[in-house]
Amino acid sequence: MPVIEWDIKVDHIITDDVVDKSVEHFNWEMKHIPKEYLDDIIIELKIIIFEMITNVKVHGGAKNLKLRYTVADDDIKLEFISDGSGFKLRSEHDDFLKNEVLIPPFPEKFIGKRFIIYKGIEEELMCMVSSSNKLIFHVTPKNVFQNTNEIHEHFGLQLIATVSENFEYHRNSDNLDVFLIHKKIKHAH
Repeated sequence: MPVIEWDIKVDHIITDDVVDKSVEHFNWEMKHIPKEYLDDIIIELKIIIFEMITNVKVHGGAKNLKLRYTVADDDIKLEFISDGSGFKLRSEHDDFLKNEVLIPPFPEKFIGKRFIIYKGIEEELMCMVSSSNKLIFHVTPKNVFQNTNEIHEHFGLQLIATVSENFEYHRNSDNLDVFLIHKKIKHAH
């Protein structure tokens, strides 16, 4: 199972260069996939990488970022590990979490709770606090459509959750922020 890994200084990141270098790697590792399927997969991977790097740069307060991609026949695992200040969980859409900002370790009273952290036009981004240092994100369809006039800070997370099978965050024992994204490779055999 091929793995690519590299360390990057956050203040030197040129996002487009990292995305381009990643795409070169994915194109090589997934050359067995027919082009009509590969193009869609590459677009989704570009979205994930671009949004994760943007979050690390803009919201994370990190100085260092380690990228690790593992490519198998039918899936890709992407890890973004940074020395940021911890994921700040907040919601304007959930009464239980309203006016609170949670950072790891998450208080016991929130463990097992699910929160709506972003409401898009057709979907909601949900977040479950699964332990004192772990969040799991997923997208659910909304029953009611609403007009959205602004892009919320969690919009990028919604994009990532939409194009991936599994998307989670945890703060590890070394106090590093780890985002793990699992993407199935769908193609005709």
